[in-house]
Amino acid sequence: MRTARTGRSLILASLAVVLAFLASTGYTKWVASKIRIDTVGLHLNAVPSARHLVAARAELFQMAISLEGPATDGSAVRRERRDLSEALANYVSQPFYPGESQLYAEATRALDAFDTQLERLERDGTISSSDQRTLLGDLERVDTAIGRLVVFNIDHANQHATRIEEVWQRSLDIEIGLDVLCVLLAITATLLAFRAIRRYTRFLEERASALEDFSARMAHDVLSPLSTVGRVVPMLERRTLDDGQAQALARRATSSLQRVRTLVDDLLAFARAGAQPDPNASTDVKPVVEGMMGELGGQAAESNIALVAEPLASCHVACSPGVLTSLLSNLVRNAIKFMGDRPERRVQVRVTCPPDRVRVEVEDTGPGLPPGYESQIFEPYFRGPKPQQPGVGLGLAIVKRLAEAHGGAVGVRSPVKPEGGGSIFWFELPRVAELQPSPSQPAA
Repeated sequence: MRTARTGRSLILASLAVVLAFLASTGYTKWVASKIRIDTVGLHLNAVPSARHLVAARAELFQMAISLEGPATDGSAVRRERRDLSEALANYVSQPFYPGESQLYAEATRALDAFDTQLERLERDGTISSSDQRTLLGDLERVDTAIGRLVVFNIDHANQHATRIEEVWQRSLDIEIGLDVLCVLLAITATLLAFRAIRRYTRFLEERASALEDFSARMAHDVLSPLSTVGRVVPMLERRTLDDGQAQALARRATSSLQRVRTLVDDLLAFARAGAQPDPNASTDVKPVVEGMMGELGGQAAESNIALVAEPLASCHVACSPGVLTSLLSNLVRNAIKFMGDRPERRVQVRVTCPPDRVRVEVEDTGPGLPPGYESQIFEPYFRGPKPQQPGVGLGLAIVKRLAEAHGGAVGVRSPVKPEGGGSIFWFELPRVAELQPSPSQPAA
């Protein structure tokens, strides 16, 4: 229950980190859009409008100087009036802010009054001193209206700049807060993950301890009756000294009992080591294969199956005798078990010993595997679509687990006959140099 709660808390904390990150990213984009709007307004509207209006006022100033001269013929005034019109046209090409058009209308009315007066005086042919004062008054009203427009645009430029500063400062504060939140949430998620890993590790340790206790009890339960059988078989062997067949059966029984003890002891040692192999383990393949042939030969004969082994060379693998026995017997028993009603009934064991690996193959003449089963056959509890033999589907999974734990590999090739049928199951183990025989080495 606590593990489930920790898992949910970890998921929620991780989601919170993601949401905080997305919120920070989204807010940054929103701030960038706001700043962009004010920057565009400042760069493309307020500043250019103010610049063009200042240029218009400069032309007004030049017109005033021309009108105040001692001799006014009107040509200089008209030239400067055209320059003024150009400056105002550039200003009008910019977007207007709300309320700006009313101020521009005032300037236009004042400028129209000036133009009307100037045209009338030019028709008369002379511009007197009083006319000059009238025109200068009209220019002053135009200048006053344009001055209001300059102030208006400068105010909007200041507003843009102020908003940019405010948004920037606020964004810094909020982003710092979101960054701190992300860090806190990340630390929380890390602590929750560490706690979950620690609890899961403790859970695995408890499970491993329970499995070790279970393995020890199972080994005791298996070996206890075998001990009784082990005491009885030598007695039968002594009482049947004149019966050669009984003597052979007794010796085979003794060898099988020893093999079972070795198998149980080595697998138990492997389980107690946390499924880690003994780095110093070394086993000669030949006696294990020969002993297995003798043990399973009778079972194969009962099913009318020829169990044969190619000539073996002596080579050592990096595992205990019990592990090698488990690997080999699982494959051979599996081949015998699933022979079916095939007319040719043969299981062949071959061992090849290249310099760094030892490869053991078990070839059968059974029906073979359906297409696509090669990648699944070594999975736990996997069985064929119509299993006819008892079992739970763990034998090949054990072979795969043991081989890979010892640095080896497993595989299958099926079918092996051109007309279909037959399989070759194989496993490989690292080859090691020959060591002194182990006291637990099973007899042939």
